[in-house]
Amino acid sequence: MKHFLSTWIKMTTIKKVLTALLILFNLSYGLSLNEALKIAKENSPLFKSYKSGLKSVYYTYKTWFSPFLPSFKYNFSYSKYFYDSSSDYFYRNHSFVIDWILYDSGRSIIDKDLLKYTYLSEKENFKENSLDIDYYVKNAYMQCVASYQIVKFRKKILEIAKKNLEIAKKKKKSGLVKKSDILQAQVRYQNAKYQLIRAKSDYKKALAQLNSWLGYPLDRKTKIEEKDFFAYADNDIPPYKNIEKVALERRPVLKQLKYQIKNAKLTSKKILLEYTPYIYISFAKNKSFDSLSGKSSNYSSYSISLNWNIFSGFSRYYNYLSSKEKERKARYLLQEEKRTIKLKVYQIYTDLKASIAQLEASKTLLEEANLNYKQALGEYKVGTGDILSLIRAEESLASAHEVFVNSMLNVALNRIELERQLGVETLKEVSR
Repeated sequence: MKHFLSTWIKMTTIKKVLTALLILFNLSYGLSLNEALKIAKENSPLFKSYKSGLKSVYYTYKTWFSPFLPSFKYNFSYSKYFYDSSSDYFYRNHSFVIDWILYDSGRSIIDKDLLKYTYLSEKENFKENSLDIDYYVKNAYMQCVASYQIVKFRKKILEIAKKNLEIAKKKKKSGLVKKSDILQAQVRYQNAKYQLIRAKSDYKKALAQLNSWLGYPLDRKTKIEEKDFFAYADNDIPPYKNIEKVALERRPVLKQLKYQIKNAKLTSKKILLEYTPYIYISFAKNKSFDSLSGKSSNYSSYSISLNWNIFSGFSRYYNYLSSKEKERKARYLLQEEKRTIKLKVYQIYTDLKASIAQLEASKTLLEEANLNYKQALGEYKVGTGDILSLIRAEESLASAHEVFVNSMLNVALNRIELERQLGVETLKEVSR
């Protein structure tokens, strides 16, 4: 522990502090963040539902070519007739029909594009939902590591409290202190045990949340790679102008709204085509038999038809006006989404910079708490200090460490939130 305290005094940057923590806690390798994200997408029912939804729209899109092909129909009918007399008869008929639309003024082409942009829109929606999954898993991962860090330091603090109690007992045997010193040290020792129990409970709940996203049993002791937590507590962030630019270029929801605008424009155009005619051809072959006459007939027919709805009220006109308003609505939604994204990105960027500054301050606080504890411990050993000063110094050290870990967690969570708003996996993509 003395080596730990002296190390903190020499630290001058956050990266050195993080390196010292890695050495102090002897971090072992476990489940990395990237592995956790991959496993979550393999096991998450929510993510699977997003994939199934996308596939459903894709299969619908694959029907675009059907209107360009002829339709083939077969029909069979059998009728039996009964009379009051003993006579009855039946009639049966086979028919085979081919219909083919030769000209529809481009409606089929527009339908094809509508299906295409609907699928592309759903694809961007799938990406947007995937970003949510990534965000939830990253958040649970960071909360879990932070809770584990506090547990490990609370164990260290419990060891310190136990040593302080032993020192007080030795000094009491030598007649150097009163019994109240032992009682004070025992109270602090029990309080340290209580704080450790609470920290373990918080870690257990955080781990259960992560296990839930990974599809594991909630009580599984999943081992995670803590270095990813320290990597996210970095103070290296891109300039704001780069961040805003990437947000407006990469965010899937903006691309989704652009496809919806295209669909709205195509819908308006399709409604106008309702004023134009259809031309289609038909071929039919029939075979029938009448048992009453004993005759069978076979015949074929060919036809070409023009279908033109010249007037059917004013529904088409008002449908067109409605479609144009939907197009305007989609454009306004795109503008509103851009406004919201820019505001959120700016606010999160501001929070990230503030959390980095707080992390610097918490690092200084922890260094001073270490010095204060060393000083109080030395004074108590030589008899110039009292037990209350030593206990307060130890409590301040524990509190300062918890503040430091939570400050790192805030930086990590702000970075994760910023990545979510930008639609990127890591902020390093913005720098590139």
